[in-house]
Amino acid sequence: MDGIESKKRGKQKKLLHIERKNNSIFAQLGIYRIFRWVKVWLKYNLKFM
Repeated sequence: MDGIESKKRGKQKKLLHIERKNNSIFAQLGIYRIFRWVKVWLKYNLKFM
């Protein structure tokens, strides 16, 4: 019983770690994309002001 529980927990921890890693990569890409988009948007808006 105890061995199975600890195995399960280990698997969940591993999955969480992978998810967190992926999330940080996606977050960085998302922030970068938004930042670039805002920069372009500001450039266009300043042009038309």
